[in-house]
Amino acid sequence: MVNKVIFYITMMLMVCSIICAETKKESEPKKVITNSTQAIARAKNFFHNVGWLWSGNVKVKPPEENVVQPNVWGVKDENSTVYCNEFTGNVTIAHTSGMISEGKKDFTKITKETAISFAKKHLKAAGISFDDLVLETIKIEPKLNSSVWQIKYRREYKIYKYLDEWLAISIDPLDGALISFNYHCNSLVPVNTDVKLKKETAIKNAGVCLKNIKQIPGKLVSAELMIVQPDNYLDIAGKKIKSDEYKQQQITRLAWVINLDGPWDITQVWVDAEDGSILGGVHCK
Repeated sequence: MVNKVIFYITMMLMVCSIICAETKKESEPKKVITNSTQAIARAKNFFHNVGWLWSGNVKVKPPEENVVQPNVWGVKDENSTVYCNEFTGNVTIAHTSGMISEGKKDFTKITKETAISFAKKHLKAAGISFDDLVLETIKIEPKLNSSVWQIKYRREYKIYKYLDEWLAISIDPLDGALISFNYHCNSLVPVNTDVKLKKETAIKNAGVCLKNIKQIPGKLVSAELMIVQPDNYLDIAGKKIKSDEYKQQQITRLAWVINLDGPWDITQVWVDAEDGSILGGVHCK
């Protein structure tokens, strides 16, 4: 009887182990670009859709060799370079040196509205969605011997901005050709956006946090609800650390982002808007 019980328990454990392994395997994101051939094909398709010349004389860098963004394949074809995310297949960074029209810096042919229309067309070719992007600025900026329409979007969820997630794109003012763009939106959507902590309490918590690491809090500059990706930057403030000691969590939280005028030139503390815990921050002299 005892042997039968042990047998059944063993079998149940084996089944549970198999189910857990399969569940974990299914939950892991699948790569859509796994080799240089696929990366080149994606880049070529993007070049074609945005009107960039494709020579076929390319150089490829796998994700482990790229430092511009995590999980991207880099493909360079003579004067143009793109970076493709290995999990989504989306182009997240692109730039060319061969599309800028020569002319006067103050000369523009296409309107602001047309520039935005071209931007959306180019970014659609990159696979980028505008569902969570909000137009922040659009202006003409000098560029070499000409000028460009410089358009910037910020990322939002519901009514809250992400702290440092944005998209910037440069458009040729004469014909709407794509010059470059950088899609810097990598973090997840927060599980919830409950605000249970008052701003005054968040400011107080930020001051206590700085005192706990033996720093004197400066005066309040601003306090705003934003979505952040928690890290340990304040925990290692002022210490000589190795690059692998900085840790960033793979989640996002709604936080009170508290900006102070000291003790550092840039002093920022992130206070969880739900429970008041310290989620991280920024300091720079």
